[in-house]
Amino acid sequence: MESIRELEATRLRQMPAAEKLAVMHSLWRQAWSLKAAGVRGQHPEWSEAEVAAAVREIFRHARP
Repeated sequence: MESIRELEATRLRQMPAAEKLAVMHSLWRQAWSLKAAGVRGQHPEWSEAEVAAAVREIFRHARP
């Protein structure tokens, strides 16, 4: 039986480049939304511009 990782790798190899890009973009939007929600929770008084600036700064300094 194939492991989940092997199945995912097979699916990714079969995926067209445009679909891979769409998946990546979706994951990026989800990560941004979750991080923004966290920043808003810590700083409810901040404007959306301040939250967006903080999230940009966090992502800029994120390490893999």
